[in-house]
Amino acid sequence: MFHKLIQNILLWNSPIPKKSGLFRSPNYIAQDPRRVYIDEILAAVPGIARPNEFFSRYAVEHIASLEYSQKSIPCCVAEAGSRVAGTLEYKEKNSLRKPSVQALMAYIKSRIERNTREGAYLESSPKALIKWGSPFEREFASDYSLDWKEFIKDVRIPIEIEKRGYRLKIKGYAFVHDNFNSIKDGIWNGEGNIVQGGVRLSREGWRKGDVKKPEASEKTTGHSIDYIGYDKSNIYAVNSWREDWGLTLYLKKVIIDKNNYYYKIGDPSGTNIAIKGIARLGPDYNDPEFLHEGYTFMDLPDEVALKTKMYQLIRDPNNSKEVYAVDNGKRHHVVNKFSLIQGALLNHWIYKEGDSIPVMDPKQWNFLVEGTEILFLPPDNATIEF
Repeated sequence: MFHKLIQNILLWNSPIPKKSGLFRSPNYIAQDPRRVYIDEILAAVPGIARPNEFFSRYAVEHIASLEYSQKSIPCCVAEAGSRVAGTLEYKEKNSLRKPSVQALMAYIKSRIERNTREGAYLESSPKALIKWGSPFEREFASDYSLDWKEFIKDVRIPIEIEKRGYRLKIKGYAFVHDNFNSIKDGIWNGEGNIVQGGVRLSREGWRKGDVKKPEASEKTTGHSIDYIGYDKSNIYAVNSWREDWGLTLYLKKVIIDKNNYYYKIGDPSGTNIAIKGIARLGPDYNDPEFLHEGYTFMDLPDEVALKTKMYQLIRDPNNSKEVYAVDNGKRHHVVNKFSLIQGALLNHWIYKEGDSIPVMDPKQWNFLVEGTEILFLPPDNATIEF
Protein backbone atom coordinates (compact mmCIF):
# COMPACT_ATOMS: atom_id res chain seq x y z
CA MET A 1 0.00 0.00 0.00
CA PHE A 2 2.79 2.41 0.99
CA HIS A 3 4.66 1.53 -2.24
CA LYS A 4 1.56 2.36 -4.31
CA LEU A 5 1.18 5.71 -2.48
CA ILE A 6 4.79 6.68 -3.22
CA GLN A 7 4.32 5.60 -6.85
CA ASN A 8 1.24 7.82 -7.21
CA ILE A 9 3.02 10.82 -5.63
CA LEU A 10 5.93 10.43 -8.05
CA LEU A 11 3.47 10.11 -10.93
CA TRP A 12 1.75 13.33 -9.91
CA ASN A 13 5.00 15.28 -9.65
CA SER A 14 6.37 14.00 -12.95
CA PRO A 15 6.05 15.95 -16.24
CA ILE A 16 4.90 12.65 -17.80
CA PRO A 17 4.05 9.20 -16.41
CA LYS A 18 7.07 6.94 -16.28
CA LYS A 19 5.40 3.96 -17.97
CA SER A 20 3.92 5.23 -21.20
CA GLY A 21 4.24 1.95 -23.08
CA LEU A 22 4.77 2.50 -26.83
CA PHE A 23 7.77 1.09 -28.70
CA ARG A 24 9.04 1.97 -32.14
CA SER A 25 8.40 -1.03 -34.36
CA PRO A 26 11.28 -3.09 -35.73
CA ASN A 27 11.87 -2.91 -39.48
CA TYR A 28 10.18 -6.19 -40.30
CA ILE A 29 6.93 -4.72 -38.92
CA ALA A 30 7.36 -1.08 -39.92
CA GLN A 31 8.34 -2.02 -43.50
CA ASP A 32 5.73 -4.73 -44.01
CA PRO A 33 4.88 -4.44 -47.74
CA ARG A 34 1.23 -5.21 -47.01
CA ARG A 35 0.72 -1.81 -45.38
CA VAL A 36 -1.92 0.36 -47.01
CA TYR A 37 -1.60 4.11 -46.45
CA ILE A 38 -4.33 6.72 -46.52
CA ASP A 39 -2.79 8.48 -49.53
CA GLU A 40 -3.00 5.26 -51.58
CA ILE A 41 -6.71 5.04 -50.82
CA LEU A 42 -7.34 8.69 -51.64
CA ALA A 43 -5.46 8.25 -54.92
CA ALA A 44 -7.71 5.29 -55.83
CA VAL A 45 -10.95 6.76 -54.48
CA PRO A 46 -10.64 10.55 -54.03
CA GLY A 47 -12.65 11.92 -51.13
CA ILE A 48 -14.17 15.31 -50.36
CA ALA A 49 -11.59 18.03 -49.74
CA ARG A 50 -10.99 18.34 -46.03
CA PRO A 51 -11.81 21.61 -44.21
CA ASN A 52 -9.14 23.68 -42.47
CA GLU A 53 -10.55 22.82 -39.06
CA PHE A 54 -12.39 19.68 -37.98
CA PHE A 55 -13.13 17.72 -34.80
CA SER A 56 -14.76 14.32 -35.00
CA ARG A 57 -18.33 14.38 -33.73
CA TYR A 58 -18.08 10.75 -32.66
CA ALA A 59 -14.71 10.97 -30.92
CA VAL A 60 -15.60 14.23 -29.14
CA GLU A 61 -18.86 12.84 -27.74
CA HIS A 62 -17.17 9.56 -26.78
CA ILE A 63 -14.45 11.51 -24.92
CA ALA A 64 -17.05 13.62 -23.10
CA SER A 65 -18.87 10.49 -21.90
CA LEU A 66 -16.16 7.98 -20.94
CA GLU A 67 -12.97 8.41 -18.92
CA TYR A 68 -9.69 6.64 -19.68
CA SER A 69 -6.82 6.37 -17.21
CA GLN A 70 -4.01 3.84 -17.55
CA LYS A 71 -2.81 4.54 -13.99
CA SER A 72 0.60 2.86 -13.52
CA ILE A 73 0.05 0.15 -16.18
CA PRO A 74 2.01 0.68 -19.44
CA CYS A 75 -1.07 -0.07 -21.58
CA CYS A 76 -1.44 3.14 -23.60
CA VAL A 77 -1.62 1.17 -26.88
CA ALA A 78 -4.72 -0.65 -25.63
CA GLU A 79 -6.18 2.50 -24.02
CA ALA A 80 -5.94 4.34 -27.34
CA GLY A 81 -7.12 1.29 -29.29
CA SER A 82 -10.15 0.94 -27.03
CA ARG A 83 -11.15 4.53 -27.68
CA VAL A 84 -10.83 4.11 -31.45
CA ALA A 85 -13.01 0.97 -31.35
CA GLY A 86 -15.49 2.66 -29.01
CA THR A 87 -15.74 5.68 -31.27
CA LEU A 88 -16.53 3.48 -34.26
CA GLU A 89 -19.13 1.59 -32.18
CA TYR A 90 -20.76 4.92 -31.35
CA LYS A 91 -20.83 5.96 -35.00
CA GLU A 92 -22.27 2.68 -36.26
CA LYS A 93 -24.70 1.84 -33.42
CA ASN A 94 -25.20 5.12 -31.57
CA SER A 95 -23.99 3.33 -28.44
CA LEU A 96 -21.56 4.98 -26.00
CA ARG A 97 -19.68 2.03 -24.52
CA LYS A 98 -16.05 1.42 -23.62
CA PRO A 99 -14.26 -1.65 -25.05
CA SER A 100 -12.23 -3.49 -22.43
CA VAL A 101 -8.67 -2.13 -22.24
CA GLN A 102 -7.41 -5.20 -20.39
CA ALA A 103 -8.91 -7.63 -22.92
CA LEU A 104 -7.37 -5.74 -25.83
CA MET A 105 -3.99 -5.56 -24.07
CA ALA A 106 -4.16 -9.30 -23.36
CA TYR A 107 -4.82 -10.07 -27.02
CA ILE A 108 -1.94 -7.79 -28.04
CA LYS A 109 0.64 -9.29 -25.67
CA SER A 110 -0.50 -12.92 -25.35
CA ARG A 111 -1.51 -13.53 -28.96
CA ILE A 112 0.07 -10.93 -31.26
CA GLU A 113 3.45 -10.11 -29.69
CA ARG A 114 3.67 -13.19 -27.45
CA ASN A 115 5.95 -11.71 -24.83
CA THR A 116 5.68 -10.02 -21.44
CA ARG A 117 7.76 -6.92 -22.20
CA GLU A 118 6.06 -3.85 -20.71
CA GLY A 119 4.43 -1.86 -23.52
CA ALA A 120 3.56 -2.71 -27.11
CA TYR A 121 3.87 -1.84 -30.79
CA LEU A 122 1.15 0.41 -32.17
CA GLU A 123 0.50 -1.96 -35.11
CA SER A 124 -0.56 -4.69 -32.68
CA SER A 125 -3.74 -2.79 -31.79
CA PRO A 126 -5.53 -3.05 -35.18
CA LYS A 127 -4.20 -6.58 -35.67
CA ALA A 128 -5.90 -7.64 -32.43
CA LEU A 129 -9.11 -5.78 -33.24
CA ILE A 130 -9.35 -7.41 -36.68
CA LYS A 131 -8.96 -10.91 -35.21
CA TRP A 132 -10.84 -10.73 -31.91
CA GLY A 133 -12.48 -7.34 -31.47
CA SER A 134 -13.04 -6.69 -27.77
CA PRO A 135 -15.70 -7.22 -25.12
CA PHE A 136 -16.96 -4.11 -23.37
CA GLU A 137 -15.72 -3.03 -19.94
CA ARG A 138 -19.05 -3.94 -18.37
CA GLU A 139 -18.47 -7.52 -19.62
CA PHE A 140 -14.77 -7.74 -18.74
CA ALA A 141 -13.71 -4.89 -16.46
CA SER A 142 -10.05 -3.85 -16.56
CA ASP A 143 -8.39 -4.57 -13.21
CA TYR A 144 -5.59 -2.01 -12.78
CA SER A 145 -4.68 -3.45 -9.38
CA LEU A 146 -3.07 -6.44 -11.12
CA ASP A 147 0.62 -6.49 -11.90
CA TRP A 148 1.62 -6.34 -15.56
CA LYS A 149 2.11 -10.06 -16.17
CA GLU A 150 -1.32 -10.84 -14.74
CA PHE A 151 -2.98 -7.91 -16.55
CA ILE A 152 -1.95 -9.27 -19.98
CA LYS A 153 -3.01 -12.90 -19.54
CA ASP A 154 -5.62 -13.79 -22.15
CA VAL A 155 -6.66 -16.87 -20.13
CA ARG A 156 -8.39 -14.50 -17.73
CA ILE A 157 -11.01 -13.77 -20.41
CA PRO A 158 -13.82 -16.38 -20.30
CA ILE A 159 -14.46 -17.84 -23.75
CA GLU A 160 -18.11 -16.75 -23.73
CA ILE A 161 -16.99 -13.17 -23.00
CA GLU A 162 -14.36 -13.34 -25.72
CA LYS A 163 -16.98 -14.46 -28.25
CA ARG A 164 -19.21 -11.51 -27.35
CA GLY A 165 -16.29 -9.25 -28.25
CA TYR A 166 -16.20 -10.59 -31.80
CA ARG A 167 -19.00 -8.15 -32.69
CA LEU A 168 -16.39 -5.37 -32.42
CA LYS A 169 -14.07 -6.90 -35.01
CA ILE A 170 -12.97 -4.31 -37.53
CA LYS A 171 -12.96 -4.94 -41.29
CA GLY A 172 -9.96 -2.92 -42.38
CA TYR A 173 -7.61 -0.08 -41.58
CA ALA A 174 -5.19 2.25 -43.29
CA PHE A 175 -1.98 3.74 -41.97
CA VAL A 176 -1.12 7.43 -41.83
CA HIS A 177 2.41 8.72 -42.25
CA ASP A 178 4.36 10.41 -39.48
CA ASN A 179 3.40 13.97 -40.44
CA PHE A 180 0.53 16.33 -39.71
CA ASN A 181 -0.85 16.37 -43.25
CA SER A 182 -1.31 12.60 -43.36
CA ILE A 183 -2.77 12.52 -39.82
CA LYS A 184 -5.31 15.17 -40.85
CA ASP A 185 -6.24 13.08 -43.91
CA GLY A 186 -6.79 10.09 -41.62
CA ILE A 187 -9.00 12.08 -39.23
CA TRP A 188 -11.12 13.55 -42.02
CA ASN A 189 -11.48 10.38 -44.10
CA GLY A 190 -11.41 7.60 -41.48
CA GLU A 191 -14.56 5.67 -40.58
CA GLY A 192 -14.78 7.13 -37.09
CA ASN A 193 -12.79 10.29 -37.90
CA ILE A 194 -10.16 9.31 -35.34
CA VAL A 195 -6.52 8.19 -35.69
CA GLN A 196 -4.56 6.11 -33.21
CA GLY A 197 -1.01 7.35 -33.31
CA GLY A 198 2.03 7.80 -31.13
CA VAL A 199 4.66 10.31 -30.06
CA ARG A 200 8.05 10.47 -28.43
CA LEU A 201 7.82 12.78 -25.44
CA SER A 202 9.81 14.04 -22.49
CA ARG A 203 8.97 17.58 -21.52
CA GLU A 204 6.67 19.56 -19.29
CA GLY A 205 3.64 20.78 -21.17
CA TRP A 206 1.88 17.45 -21.26
CA ARG A 207 0.31 18.26 -17.89
CA LYS A 208 -0.99 21.60 -19.18
CA GLY A 209 -1.73 20.32 -22.67
CA ASP A 210 0.28 22.76 -24.80
CA VAL A 211 3.00 20.27 -25.58
CA LYS A 212 6.45 20.86 -27.00
CA LYS A 213 8.61 18.36 -28.81
CA PRO A 214 11.64 17.07 -26.89
CA GLU A 215 15.03 18.71 -27.16
CA ALA A 216 17.60 16.64 -29.07
CA SER A 217 19.55 15.96 -25.87
CA GLU A 218 16.55 14.75 -23.86
CA LYS A 219 15.72 11.14 -23.15
CA THR A 220 12.30 10.29 -24.60
CA THR A 221 9.63 7.67 -24.05
CA GLY A 222 6.95 6.47 -26.43
CA HIS A 223 3.25 7.05 -25.83
CA SER A 224 0.14 6.14 -27.84
CA ILE A 225 -2.61 8.76 -28.16
CA ASP A 226 -5.73 9.32 -30.27
CA TYR A 227 -5.90 12.24 -32.70
CA ILE A 228 -9.45 13.59 -32.73
CA GLY A 229 -9.20 16.93 -34.55
CA TYR A 230 -7.08 19.64 -36.08
CA ASP A 231 -6.98 23.28 -37.03
CA LYS A 232 -4.80 25.06 -39.55
CA SER A 233 -1.58 24.73 -37.52
CA ASN A 234 -2.13 22.10 -34.82
CA ILE A 235 -3.43 18.60 -34.24
CA TYR A 236 -5.28 17.64 -31.08
CA ALA A 237 -5.10 14.36 -29.21
CA VAL A 238 -6.83 12.79 -26.23
CA ASN A 239 -4.67 11.17 -23.58
CA SER A 240 -5.04 8.30 -21.10
CA TRP A 241 -3.54 10.03 -18.05
CA ARG A 242 -6.73 11.23 -16.30
CA GLU A 243 -8.74 14.28 -17.28
CA ASP A 244 -6.61 16.67 -15.19
CA TRP A 245 -3.72 16.17 -17.63
CA GLY A 246 -4.04 18.57 -20.54
CA LEU A 247 -6.31 21.25 -21.93
CA THR A 248 -10.04 21.67 -21.75
CA LEU A 249 -11.37 22.30 -25.25
CA TYR A 250 -14.60 24.20 -25.81
CA LEU A 251 -16.21 23.16 -29.08
CA LYS A 252 -19.18 24.32 -31.11
CA LYS A 253 -21.16 22.40 -33.70
CA VAL A 254 -20.85 22.97 -37.43
CA ILE A 255 -24.09 21.77 -39.02
CA ILE A 256 -23.76 20.03 -42.40
CA ASP A 257 -27.39 18.91 -42.69
CA LYS A 258 -30.13 17.69 -40.32
CA ASN A 259 -28.28 14.39 -39.75
CA ASN A 260 -24.63 15.45 -39.87
CA TYR A 261 -22.39 17.83 -37.99
CA TYR A 262 -18.85 18.17 -36.68
CA TYR A 263 -17.12 20.47 -34.21
CA LYS A 264 -14.82 23.49 -34.29
CA ILE A 265 -13.05 25.35 -31.48
CA GLY A 266 -15.17 28.01 -29.78
CA ASP A 267 -15.03 30.03 -26.58
CA PRO A 268 -16.43 28.94 -23.19
CA SER A 269 -19.53 31.15 -23.47
CA GLY A 270 -20.76 29.97 -26.86
CA THR A 271 -20.00 26.27 -27.13
CA ASN A 272 -21.97 23.06 -27.27
CA ILE A 273 -19.55 20.73 -25.50
CA ALA A 274 -16.32 20.76 -23.46
CA ILE A 275 -13.81 17.93 -23.37
CA LYS A 276 -10.88 17.51 -20.98
CA GLY A 277 -7.51 15.79 -21.10
CA ILE A 278 -6.52 17.16 -24.52
CA ALA A 279 -2.97 17.66 -25.84
CA ARG A 280 -2.37 20.29 -28.50
CA LEU A 281 0.61 19.42 -30.71
CA GLY A 282 1.98 22.52 -32.41
CA PRO A 283 3.96 22.81 -35.65
CA ASP A 284 7.27 21.97 -33.93
CA TYR A 285 5.93 18.45 -33.32
CA ASN A 286 5.48 17.90 -37.06
CA ASP A 287 8.73 15.95 -37.06
CA PRO A 288 9.07 12.22 -37.91
CA GLU A 289 11.74 11.90 -35.24
CA PHE A 290 9.05 12.44 -32.61
CA LEU A 291 5.87 11.30 -34.38
CA HIS A 292 5.02 7.65 -34.99
CA GLU A 293 2.90 6.50 -37.88
CA GLY A 294 -0.71 5.75 -36.98
CA TYR A 295 -3.83 4.16 -38.40
CA THR A 296 -7.53 4.76 -38.90
CA PHE A 297 -10.35 2.29 -39.55
CA MET A 298 -11.37 2.09 -43.20
CA ASP A 299 -13.02 -0.39 -45.53
CA LEU A 300 -10.32 -0.79 -48.17
CA PRO A 301 -11.40 -0.32 -51.79
CA ASP A 302 -10.70 -3.19 -54.17
CA GLU A 303 -7.98 -1.15 -55.88
CA VAL A 304 -5.75 -1.42 -52.81
CA ALA A 305 -7.17 -4.34 -50.81
CA LEU A 306 -5.28 -6.86 -53.00
CA LYS A 307 -2.05 -5.55 -51.53
CA THR A 308 -2.98 -6.85 -48.08
CA LYS A 309 -3.86 -10.43 -49.06
CA MET A 310 -1.48 -13.31 -48.56
CA TYR A 311 -1.58 -16.25 -50.97
CA GLN A 312 -0.80 -19.89 -50.42
CA LEU A 313 1.41 -22.07 -52.57
CA ILE A 314 -0.40 -25.32 -53.46
CA ARG A 315 1.01 -28.39 -55.23
CA ASP A 316 -1.32 -30.30 -57.54
CA PRO A 317 -0.95 -34.08 -58.27
CA ASN A 318 1.52 -33.36 -61.08
CA ASN A 319 3.76 -31.55 -58.62
CA SER A 320 3.41 -28.21 -60.37
CA LYS A 321 3.00 -25.12 -58.24
CA GLU A 322 -0.31 -23.30 -58.27
CA VAL A 323 -1.07 -20.16 -56.29
CA TYR A 324 -4.33 -19.54 -54.46
CA ALA A 325 -5.56 -16.51 -52.55
CA VAL A 326 -7.28 -17.43 -49.29
CA ASP A 327 -9.86 -14.85 -48.29
CA ASN A 328 -12.18 -15.49 -45.32
CA GLY A 329 -11.46 -19.20 -45.62
CA LYS A 330 -12.37 -19.33 -49.32
CA ARG A 331 -9.65 -20.41 -51.74
CA HIS A 332 -9.39 -18.62 -55.10
CA HIS A 333 -7.08 -19.75 -57.88
CA VAL A 334 -4.72 -16.98 -58.93
CA VAL A 335 -4.41 -16.59 -62.69
CA ASN A 336 -1.14 -14.77 -63.00
CA LYS A 337 -0.10 -13.01 -66.21
CA PHE A 338 3.37 -12.47 -64.85
CA SER A 339 5.70 -15.48 -64.61
CA LEU A 340 6.22 -16.78 -61.08
CA ILE A 341 9.96 -17.21 -61.58
CA GLN A 342 10.28 -13.86 -63.34
CA GLY A 343 8.36 -12.27 -60.50
CA ALA A 344 10.75 -13.79 -58.00
CA LEU A 345 13.75 -12.58 -59.98
CA LEU A 346 12.38 -9.04 -59.90
CA ASN A 347 11.49 -9.28 -56.20
CA HIS A 348 7.74 -9.11 -56.81
CA TRP A 349 7.10 -12.30 -54.87
CA ILE A 350 7.81 -12.36 -51.16
CA TYR A 351 6.97 -14.92 -48.52
CA LYS A 352 6.17 -15.07 -44.84
CA GLU A 353 8.64 -16.60 -42.40
CA GLY A 354 7.37 -16.46 -38.85
CA ASP A 355 6.56 -12.82 -38.15
CA SER A 356 9.00 -11.60 -40.78
CA ILE A 357 8.28 -11.00 -44.46
CA PRO A 358 11.60 -11.09 -46.31
CA VAL A 359 12.02 -10.68 -50.06
CA MET A 360 12.27 -14.11 -51.65
CA ASP A 361 15.48 -15.35 -53.18
CA PRO A 362 14.52 -16.87 -56.58
CA LYS A 363 16.48 -20.01 -55.68
CA GLN A 364 14.04 -20.59 -52.83
CA TRP A 365 11.00 -20.85 -55.10
CA ASN A 366 11.43 -24.56 -55.82
CA PHE A 367 11.93 -25.34 -52.15
CA LEU A 368 8.84 -23.63 -50.76
CA VAL A 369 6.50 -26.17 -49.16
CA GLU A 370 2.79 -26.44 -49.72
CA GLY A 371 0.87 -23.89 -47.71
CA THR A 372 3.69 -21.33 -47.62
CA GLU A 373 2.17 -17.87 -47.39
CA ILE A 374 3.33 -15.60 -50.18
CA LEU A 375 2.47 -12.14 -51.41
CA PHE A 376 2.59 -10.76 -54.95
CA LEU A 377 3.66 -7.15 -55.49
CA PRO A 378 2.81 -6.63 -59.15
CA PRO A 379 4.72 -4.18 -61.34
CA ASP A 380 2.78 -1.84 -63.60
CA ASN A 381 2.66 -4.34 -66.48
CA ALA A 382 1.24 -7.25 -64.49
CA THR A 383 -2.16 -8.13 -63.07
CA ILE A 384 -3.71 -10.80 -60.92
CA GLU A 385 -7.16 -12.20 -61.69
CA PHE A 386 -9.41 -14.41 -59.60
